[in-house]
Amino acid sequence: MKGHWWSSVLGLLCMPAEVLLSNLAVSQNPSTISLLRVNSSLETTCFTSLSNPLSFTLRRKFQNEEVVHLHFGNEQIKKTTIAPKFAGRVLIPKDLQVKSAISLQLSQLGLEDTDLYYCRWTLLESENLVTVTSNGTIIIVRESVPQDQCENTILDLTLISLSVTALSVILSLFIGALIFKCKAFKKHFKPARVVRPPRPERDQHICLRQSPQYCPYLVTSLNNPNSRGIQ
Repeated sequence: MKGHWWSSVLGLLCMPAEVLLSNLAVSQNPSTISLLRVNSSLETTCFTSLSNPLSFTLRRKFQNEEVVHLHFGNEQIKKTTIAPKFAGRVLIPKDLQVKSAISLQLSQLGLEDTDLYYCRWTLLESENLVTVTSNGTIIIVRESVPQDQCENTILDLTLISLSVTALSVILSLFIGALIFKCKAFKKHFKPARVVRPPRPERDQHICLRQSPQYCPYLVTSLNNPNSRGIQ
């Protein structure tokens, strides 16, 4: 499916430039790229300023096939031809008359319906058949449109943000509990004292004071009869 989708896109990019050019005689709405989901519907309207066209055809550029062909006569539809693959998927108003605008609704679109859809009007001018085409509408059918992808992306980002927030809260609570436990442990913690071995007893050294010796020859007092003086 994806390969078919990409091949269709490449074909749309390589289509002739004249198809994309606006024509003053005819136009088509919508005239831009339409991104649709599978099984969705699209209404396209073809306008013309031509008088008395002979037929109208809605064609696919990439597949080079007709989707709807209307043959006019007396300003009414005489014949309607719908491609088999679009049978039951194209809505044509029953009271449709040849006017300046023809609206068609395509329903139940699938991935294989991706293509450039353009209107082609045929008229008789100077006894010659003249064909005029519109700029066309690029229809790309995808399994999901970019809006859904953006919503899924936003949802994924929201879930990731919530997960990161929850993880941050849990981590903060864990760190807070760890700090509180450390403070409580530090408050009630009493370090054990180191038991040192007793010092060995030392012998006490007693210093005996020596009494002064009596030396008579050093006494110089005259009152001492035992002293010897020099006359």
